[in-house]
Amino acid sequence: MKCENVTIPEVLKIFSDFLENDADVEIVQTKKMGVVLLEDISRDHSREEILAEPVEDGNILLEKLFNWEIYDAFYSITHAKVDPQNSDEETKKRVKKLMQHRLQLLPAGYETQVDDFFIR
Repeated sequence: MKCENVTIPEVLKIFSDFLENDADVEIVQTKKMGVVLLEDISRDHSREEILAEPVEDGNILLEKLFNWEIYDAFYSITHAKVDPQNSDEETKKRVKKLMQHRLQLLPAGYETQVDDFFIR
């Protein structure tokens, strides 16, 4: 995917609402380690399984957060009862509609990421 370079602060601004509302994701700025992405993978919010990943590139962070948001939209529709690759056209259309608000904020070039979600 060829997209313009996006800084980490720009990504944080674009996804501020998503980050505020997602209980399993946190991005922190530290003095010694820079920007760190924290993800609670325990699924029960116990914080027993937290992944910490350094963030050095805004484009990679943008793609990751956008993909997570696409998955959240997909899950809100299907409740994980179907694999994304086996989704019907109506589900794909509904997910695309839910992602329009974010696509309006993203730089050009990310439009295909929603379609790619259903191919992987």
